[in-house]
Amino acid sequence: MNIDDSEIKVMKRGMGWVDLEKSLIEKGCPVCNSAERAVAKYFDFMLFEYANDVSTHKKMLASMGMCAVHSGMLKTAEAKLKSDGLNIAVLYETVIQREEKLLADIEKIADGNNKDSKFYFGKKGAFNSFKQNILKHIVSKGKCPGCENQNGAESFQIHNLLKIWPDEQFRKLYENNDVLLCRNHFLYLIKECANKEAYGYYLEVQKDKIARLHKLVNAFIAKHAADVKENPTAAEKDAWPKILEYTGSKPDIHPPGRDFFIE
Repeated sequence: MNIDDSEIKVMKRGMGWVDLEKSLIEKGCPVCNSAERAVAKYFDFMLFEYANDVSTHKKMLASMGMCAVHSGMLKTAEAKLKSDGLNIAVLYETVIQREEKLLADIEKIADGNNKDSKFYFGKKGAFNSFKQNILKHIVSKGKCPGCENQNGAESFQIHNLLKIWPDEQFRKLYENNDVLLCRNHFLYLIKECANKEAYGYYLEVQKDKIARLHKLVNAFIAKHAADVKENPTAAEKDAWPKILEYTGSKPDIHPPGRDFFIE
């Protein structure tokens, strides 16, 4: 896919560029930055306006609540509203009600103490069958609503990057050493890349930045030797936190599994 100047001009008049530019000005991974803001805004609306909304409760019941990452973000959003927790309590009351019912229904689904049941514990292998039947019933069927929102924001920004890369204003911002696409989002970009030119550009920039980061962390380690009097520079001190963020993404980003990248 070739991107011409007219497409880039149209994109730069839209909110996609406004959001991307903001994320590039911040430090770290621009896709993480955009996704974090998107989920935080989503939670603000969810708690303030949609805690009693039927469709919101259906999503929460399907997933049995948020994942660990987005549960933490939800608590932060509730604190920002200066609430004592009522909004989250309303959201999760139906979830815990469903859990109570699921646990109460276990014996009806597979009675391991009934000799006439195919799940009777006295039969060979019956306990494993019993467990699998229970798990099929109680494991959540839906995806964390926070993850769904995050994934939408990530996809939007990854495809923006694949459109905007020839633009000089973008390149000046993106090639700044304070900006580094995290490993997960770099792999995501490669997965979605449709032409070798964009691939070549992003690969070369990533290689240069990773080589620089390696050099900085090596210098940081070397300056801790007993015979070295020179103190690490600010950039060297910042190297290991950058490596953590590069390999693990930002704290409020739920990383994809390996299967997402390998088809």
